[in-house]
Amino acid sequence: MFKIPSKNDIIKAQNKGCNILNKIVLLNSAKYQKAIIAFDVDSIQIVGKNNIGKTSLISVLNFLYMPNKKDWNFDDPALETLKYYFKKLDKNYIIFEIYKNSYFCILMKRSDNNQLQYYKIDSSYEDIQNKLFKKQDKSNLLLDFETIQSNLIGNIEELDNNKFKTLLYGKSKRDKTVIWLNENSTQKTFSKIYKYLLNTKLITNEKLKESLLIADKKNDEIREFSPNDNQKIEDIKRHQNYISKLENIKQDFSEFKHLVDEYYAKDENLNKKYSNFNNLYNSELAKVKKDKETLEGEVQNIQSAEIEPLNKKSLYLATQTGSCKTNIASVNNNYKTKNQEIVKIQKYDPIALLKASLKNIQTEEKNLKYDISQIEREDYTKDNIQELIQEKQSQSTQIENKIKNFENLLIHHISDDENVKKVINSVFSDDILNSDKSKIIASIETIDKNILNLFDGKIDISSIKEKDFLTIDTLNTQLKRTNQELKKYKSIQISINTFDEKQTRLVNIEDELKKISSEINEIEKLPKLKEELFIFDEERKKLEDEKQKIEEEEKDIKNKIDTIKKSIEEKNKDIISYTQRLNKLQSYYMKFEDELRNLHLSFINEESSESIDSLVIDIKALKRTLYSLKNRLLSKVGAEIA
Repeated sequence: MFKIPSKNDIIKAQNKGCNILNKIVLLNSAKYQKAIIAFDVDSIQIVGKNNIGKTSLISVLNFLYMPNKKDWNFDDPALETLKYYFKKLDKNYIIFEIYKNSYFCILMKRSDNNQLQYYKIDSSYEDIQNKLFKKQDKSNLLLDFETIQSNLIGNIEELDNNKFKTLLYGKSKRDKTVIWLNENSTQKTFSKIYKYLLNTKLITNEKLKESLLIADKKNDEIREFSPNDNQKIEDIKRHQNYISKLENIKQDFSEFKHLVDEYYAKDENLNKKYSNFNNLYNSELAKVKKDKETLEGEVQNIQSAEIEPLNKKSLYLATQTGSCKTNIASVNNNYKTKNQEIVKIQKYDPIALLKASLKNIQTEEKNLKYDISQIEREDYTKDNIQELIQEKQSQSTQIENKIKNFENLLIHHISDDENVKKVINSVFSDDILNSDKSKIIASIETIDKNILNLFDGKIDISSIKEKDFLTIDTLNTQLKRTNQELKKYKSIQISINTFDEKQTRLVNIEDELKKISSEINEIEKLPKLKEELFIFDEERKKLEDEKQKIEEEEKDIKNKIDTIKKSIEEKNKDIISYTQRLNKLQSYYMKFEDELRNLHLSFINEESSESIDSLVIDIKALKRTLYSLKNRLLSKVGAEIA
C-alpha cells in the first residue's frame, strides 16, 4: 500500500536533508483543468464518486518513479495513456515539486513523437506559477510551452532520459535526487516493488514472495535441496493443498453469503423503491390530471367567454367594413360621374350663344316645315309648278306692259264720259280694252246702257253689271300680287327640287335643337350638379371616417384575439406537457405493472426526496443488479453441485 508522507515526515526529512516529494500539480491534464496535491498535512485522503479522476491523480506517480514505459502501471497502453494525460502538445503539464535542501520542480509534457519530455526548474512551484499563466478577464489562462520557456529562461533545463534517471535515483543522501537507493538496490528492483505499491490488485503469492526476496536481498541466491528436503516439500505442498481447499471453500461460502446478503438487501431496497414509485405515481398522476383538466377548463372558458364574442364582433365589423367599402365605391362612382358631367358641361358654349343659335335654328326649322308642308298640302309636282310659274310670269309681263302703256290704252280714250267707259269696260274684251289708243277711229259720245249695237246686230246688255276699268294703282297691286305668287311658286319649285335635302336638313335641325336644348338645360342644372358633387364629397369623407373607425376597432379586436390566443397557446403547451407527462407516467407504470400487482407494499408511506424519474432509473439499475446477482448465485450453486 502506498503511504503518502505526512507533514511531520516532510519536516523530519527536510531537517535530515532527505529527498522528498512535496507537491504534485496537474495543469490541463487528464480530467483536471488545475489540480494540486500538497503533502504538508498529517494525512491525505482522496474521496469522491466513481470516474471523477481519483486513480488518474495517484497514477501520475508512474511518470515520476517509472522512467521506463514497460514498468508503467496503467489500465491502457502507453500511447493512449500519454494522450489521455497530455491531450495537447503545448498546453498540458504535470509538475512535481521536490525538496532537497532547496526546492526544484520537474515539469513533464508530451513531445511530437509521443514521448515524455522532462524539464528541471530550479524553483518552487509557488515561485514559478505566475509565469505559467496570464490574466484574462477574471480568470487565468495557461500559457503555451514556448512562452513558459521564455518566462523561465535561465531557470529551466531540458533533461534526456539518462539525465532524468540521474536526477531521479541517487546512491547517497548527499545526491540532490528525487529518491536514493541503498548500495545493494537497483533501479530495476525499485521499479519491480514500487509498481505494486501503486496497484495492490497486482499482488499475488508469487509476486509477494518475489518482492520479499528482493526486499531481503536474496532474490539472486540459489539453493539445492536433498531428497529428504524434497519429501518435506511434497508434504508441505500436500498440506497446503488441503488448507487451500478449505480456504477456497471458506472464501466461496463467504462470497456466496455475501452475495445472498447483498441480493436480499438490494431486493428490499427495490421494494422500497417500488413503494416510493407507487406513492409518487399515484400522487403525481392525480395532480397532473387535475392540473391538465383545470387548464383545459380555462382554455375552454377563454374560448367561449372571450374568443367567441370577439370573433362575432370581428365578423360584424368585417360586414360593416364591407358595407362601407361598397358605399364608398358607389359614392366614388357617383362623384366621378357627376364630375365628368360637370367637366363636359363646362366645355359647352356660353348659354347666351346657345340660346341665339337655338332661336336661329328654330326659325330655319319653321321655314323648312312650312315649305315641306305646303308642298305636301298643295300636292305640287315639278310639271304643274312649272306651268304655274310660266303663267304667272306671263301675267306679270302683261301687267307690266299695261302699266308701261297705261296712258295709251284704248279704254282711257274711247270716250270722255266715265259711264260710257264703264259699260265698254264691262262688255269689251281685254284685248280690245288694252289696245293702243291709235286703234280708235272715232270716240263714243253716247251709249245705250241696255242695248249693244254690234255691227248689224243688237245685244241686250241690261243685265250686265257695269265694271270699273283698271286704274294704275290696281295694276300695281295686281303686279305685286302676281309677282308674289310667282316668287312663291319659284320657292315651291326650289323646295320641290331640294325636298329630300330639306327633309334631311330638318332631321339634322331637330337633332341640333335637341342637342342645344339639352346643353342649355344641363348648363341651367350646373349649380345643382355642383351642389350634388359637394354632397357626394362630404358623404365620401364621412364614409371614409366611418370605415377608418371600424378598421381601428377591428385592429384592436384582432390584437386582443392575438393576445388571448398567445395565452391559450402557452396553456396548450402546458396541456401538451401534462399529456406527455401522463403518457410517461403511464409508460413507467406499465413497465412495472406486473411487479407492483404482485408486490406486497408493506412499507410506511414516507415522503421521498427522489423524483419519479430518478426512481425509475434506480429501479431499472437495481433490477439489472439483482438479475446479475441472481445469475452469479445460480452459477455458484451450479458449480458447487458439479
